[in-house]
Amino acid sequence: MNTCTGAGNMCPNLGGTCTAGSCGTCGGSGQPCCMNGGGGTCTASGVSCQNGTCSPCGAAGQGCCAGDSCSAGLGCANRVCVACGGAGQACCAGGNCNAGLGCNMGTCAQCGGAGQACCAGQTCPGNGGCCDNNVCINSGSMCSQGGTCANGMPCPG
Repeated sequence: MNTCTGAGNMCPNLGGTCTAGSCGTCGGSGQPCCMNGGGGTCTASGVSCQNGTCSPCGAAGQGCCAGDSCSAGLGCANRVCVACGGAGQACCAGGNCNAGLGCNMGTCAQCGGAGQACCAGQTCPGNGGCCDNNVCINSGSMCSQGGTCANGMPCPG
């Protein structure tokens, strides 16, 4: 972790002295990203390296923070924090969506029916089928890894 804590402390992993969250002339909000090992690093909290500058992150419309994290109720889509969980919105952290929706390739969509994304817990309540590679298939259909879907039982593999 490269967060500067406490003025006068040594900058972790980067060298230099911490001052207002920055390591000298880099890493603080509005400052250039510190370069270590070829990557940009910010040392102040609440900022991330965006286009070479340490900018605020995590709120709606801002860049995503480290680990693609955002404030509560927001998800990271294309490196920007956006509303999440609703139909057509980005999936929230952990691939979670609102009730009746499933995470399909990063977007919340209707779930549970044949050809739709699987719902939470890899279930397909809309058709009594099985979840096969995060897509619901009808009971009696062949699973992609072999075997046959049997009334909501998981496909092998």
